[in-house]
Amino acid sequence: MFELPIPKFDPAEPLHLEPWRACGARAETLAVTVDLPERVAFVAARRRIRDALRADRIAGRIDELVSRLLDE
Repeated sequence: MFELPIPKFDPAEPLHLEPWRACGARAETLAVTVDLPERVAFVAARRRIRDALRADRIAGRIDELVSRLLDE
């Protein structure tokens, strides 16, 4: 299907840690604040969280950092 050039994680490589350092805590904090009904389906929950990350613009920043990592 798809073959992405995902490099093997290297904790000594700053670019591998940058998405987490730059966005991880903020994205996690935002994600836990998203209101999810008790019996929400996984796909619906994922969509709500993704929408919240987009609205906050953190999703775009994560995408930029991951694109740089894949272009490595």
